[in-house]
Amino acid sequence: MFPSFYVEPTEKIAHKAGDKVAYLTFDDGPSELTPQVLKILADNDVKATFFVVGRSDAQSKKWMKEIVDQGHTIGMHTYTHNYRKIYASPTAFFTDLSELNDLITEATGVKPQIVRFAGGSVNSYNKGIARPVADELTRRGYTYYDWNVSAGDAEKGATAQSIYQNTVNEAVQFEKAVVLFHDSSSKHDTVKELPKIIGTLKKNGYRFDKLDPSVKPIIFKLPAQ
Repeated sequence: MFPSFYVEPTEKIAHKAGDKVAYLTFDDGPSELTPQVLKILADNDVKATFFVVGRSDAQSKKWMKEIVDQGHTIGMHTYTHNYRKIYASPTAFFTDLSELNDLITEATGVKPQIVRFAGGSVNSYNKGIARPVADELTRRGYTYYDWNVSAGDAEKGATAQSIYQNTVNEAVQFEKAVVLFHDSSSKHDTVKELPKIIGTLKKNGYRFDKLDPSVKPIIFKLPAQ
């Protein structure tokens, strides 16, 4: 099944001790806030990673292309983001993801090589299929990424202050910080705090980079089969 849903595997490069690097990642876009996020990143000379969902309107496809054209990485975050649908079976998952692969490729001219599971690689909806799906993704050459720092911007009651504090307080615990933000249309506080977050991390000695398949991923512990 899905004969075109393969990429060449990439050798992973382990993190070098002493290298303080922050990977800013944005889930759930593109949205009308994407241009603001892109401008902040450009103003601060920062590259980031966008795990997008299946928005097939002309404007969303244009935003996807802008992500790529501005030198950021675009990855797959499932087409529908419907947990019950995509995690019903491995076939359901790959049917959904391959549709998103086709959309991104058509919109940007770039075949995505990285994935972030909706809800992370292990969540309350996919425990029964997490391992076979992860194994099959890897077999097909794809790399999936979880995170070790969360801005908490999708949590109920999140505020601009909590987003800033969560991100900075958690990031400084790691030399290699993979930060989870969201790029949906309601995340105005994330956009508001992003310049300050970048500035604080720079002051703490971090450089910024985008994920690519050579970056050894931060991943959650898969359930035993």
